[in-house]
Amino acid sequence: MQVTSLVSFLFILYANEFLSMKSDFNIGLCVTATYVCTTIKIVTIKQFVNLVSLLKQKFKILNRYLGSDENPT
Repeated sequence: MQVTSLVSFLFILYANEFLSMKSDFNIGLCVTATYVCTTIKIVTIKQFVNLVSLLKQKFKILNRYLGSDENPT
């Protein structure tokens, strides 16, 4: 899902930038570098949030498992 959203986001962003680019090549290169850095930040944040969510679920399962052994019915 992240790869698909990243590719579509980059395609729209680059298409818009290159179609409307009337400035110097260096400015376009700087803008492209900014887009790439921003995209990397967004992907890193998404991966971190996914990792934290996964760890939360795993600890919940572990606590449930350990709680059932601690208090047998």
